[in-house]
Amino acid sequence: MPERKELSRFRLTGQGRREAALEAAGLGLPGMEAGGSLRARILAGLRKGPRGGDSLASSFGRGARAELDRLVRAGLAEWVVEEKGGAAPVKIRVARLAAVPPPGELEKLRKRAPRQAAALEALSAAPGGRMPLRDLEAASPGARAACAALAKRGRVALEEEEAPAGAPPPGEGEETRLPPHPALNPAQQDAFDAAAADLREGRFSVTLLHGVTGSGKTEVFLRLAGEAARAGKGSLILVPEIGLTPQFLGRVRARFGERIACMHSGYSEKRRDQEWHRIWKGEAAVVVGTRSAVFAPVRSLGFIAVDEEHDPSYKQEESPRYHARDTAVVRAQRLGIPAVLGSATPSVESYFNARQGRYRLKELPVRPGGRPLPEVRAVDLRREQGKDARSPLLLSADLARAVRERLSKGEQALLFLNRRGFSSVLLCRDCGAAVECANCSAPLTFHRERGGRLRCHLCDADARPPGRCPACGSERVGYFGLGTERVEEAVRVRFPGARLVRMDRDTVRRAGDYDRVLASVRRGEADVLIGTQMVAKGHDFPKLTLVGVVLADVGLHLPDFRASERTFQLLTQVAGRAGRAELAGEAVIQTFRPDHYAVACARTHDYAAFYAQEIAARERAGYPPFRRLTRLRFEAKQEDVAARAGEWSRRFLERQGAQPAGKGGAVEYLGPAPAPLERVRGVWRRHMLLKSRTSQPLGEAVRALMGAFNQEKALRAAQLIVDVDPQNLL
Repeated sequence: MPERKELSRFRLTGQGRREAALEAAGLGLPGMEAGGSLRARILAGLRKGPRGGDSLASSFGRGARAELDRLVRAGLAEWVVEEKGGAAPVKIRVARLAAVPPPGELEKLRKRAPRQAAALEALSAAPGGRMPLRDLEAASPGARAACAALAKRGRVALEEEEAPAGAPPPGEGEETRLPPHPALNPAQQDAFDAAAADLREGRFSVTLLHGVTGSGKTEVFLRLAGEAARAGKGSLILVPEIGLTPQFLGRVRARFGERIACMHSGYSEKRRDQEWHRIWKGEAAVVVGTRSAVFAPVRSLGFIAVDEEHDPSYKQEESPRYHARDTAVVRAQRLGIPAVLGSATPSVESYFNARQGRYRLKELPVRPGGRPLPEVRAVDLRREQGKDARSPLLLSADLARAVRERLSKGEQALLFLNRRGFSSVLLCRDCGAAVECANCSAPLTFHRERGGRLRCHLCDADARPPGRCPACGSERVGYFGLGTERVEEAVRVRFPGARLVRMDRDTVRRAGDYDRVLASVRRGEADVLIGTQMVAKGHDFPKLTLVGVVLADVGLHLPDFRASERTFQLLTQVAGRAGRAELAGEAVIQTFRPDHYAVACARTHDYAAFYAQEIAARERAGYPPFRRLTRLRFEAKQEDVAARAGEWSRRFLERQGAQPAGKGGAVEYLGPAPAPLERVRGVWRRHMLLKSRTSQPLGEAVRALMGAFNQEKALRAAQLIVDVDPQNLL
């Protein structure tokens, strides 16, 4: 074997990788544009691969050495010592059963750590009690982390061994060991063929893949990723939430084995660093991640997919503000590659772009195998109100009967309510005042668990429930409203023999909780799953045949022009969890507004009818996609300072030519006014909305305002926050 040599090199640190990734995506910071500053060119050089310090300096000429030293001092790069030499033998990681699990341990692990139990069972059944980790991970997603935990307890030994002669190196040849791909139906094949042609030709396009829930959009993504891999190119697939990543990752790993990488904030810093380096070195053919993965340094990127493209979590609400879906489209355009946006309930803006011909529209109108969509019916709660308003009717007679029928057949039910806690508000029956958070303009929610506390869902402050009204001193204080805790209590009383699992931010707090709950439902260890929006999308439960929406109106009347759209999307997505396997499904939607078009269209799975009414309402009101929006938010510790900043900005914009909404100006404004959430974490908030038919006059007005605002001494105690194309007006 050749003797190895030590070489001194530069490499990027975490912050340097971020700047280099931004530069590579063509979306970079000032001075990062192609052919720009020396710093940008050096970062690009480091991004492309390890280079010796001297050779790197000589490549970029005079001044490069000083710039490299500055990068090191700034924490953007570092010196490392690396080895170089001939090819080493191919090594593979192997898991070996070190000790037979004692009686009863597997049963306990299935409840506490299902992935560890699955790994132990697979190793027990394997010849000699040993298995390559890549095979174990393909058979049981999450097995790598599970084996690491088992190794600490002495149950599993992790070893390295040379691969057998003729065996493919890690990451190659997995597809020959995996089950055959499911056949594509004609609609899937048509969508695949269109995007695959662009991939082969290196041509930019955006395809909106609009398919009903369970229609096989993921399979189209995987086929396109396989097509890219055969062409020697990488793929990037975005999912909206960390919770969806493990299940999606399992499907991708089953197809591509070790040639995948994952990026999301749920990983430790060390794990994120390892995944970034694997992607940067080209070891991953497919990268799966949440919104920040849009900047992943994928080598020879050939295809980008955005799953659930409508999801608001793709928008980063903190600085730097960006929308991962829109960023993915821009990155695809600059690289000349296809992007595919998938959703059962596309955003109004994306569907409008498809109808206007800017995007290619491909429809998947049926589920594979012809499985029917669930039958959905609405229950009018106005006719089923209980006599006591303090004890709201949680389960109508129709929904309770449906739950009972499903349980009698050994099937599962999902009860959905997008509000956690036990009671959403604590009210005084004499003066009507609500008990509010001391830091935020929001009522405190009562949580019965952990001793019964009032908690703020904005700043997470908590307090003991008061015995008297803080406003008038009355003892007539009562709990009103409902949350998932109250639903759980009602179901436990109504169906005492049912096994219940609740899934919300209060029950899913630690790493692994999310997977543990979902795994127990899939194994049939729960009869009724109660949850918030984290259970509404992306999950397949073979025995789940009933979805009950406890209250469909929770978000319908929020002061946001997207309220109807979000309600329709959420109802359609959660109803689509029913009947995704062989058993037929049904959904029951309880609502006070069965005639509202968001509810009525969700009941009939009719996106086209919803879009027709929603787009007409947007055009009348002058909202996207007919106008570009920018939200200005003025924040300060004192209420009058925030108000003064808003009024000063309005006057400045008027001098720049902006006019009140409806006056026909190139830039129109609404406000300033108190934000719907007027105070958050002790900070007062005012906001304005700017509208324009095109982005140029809007951008000019905002840039002028930002420059003047930052120079105004009287506004130093206030902060101006600019959100272009806002997704949240609260």
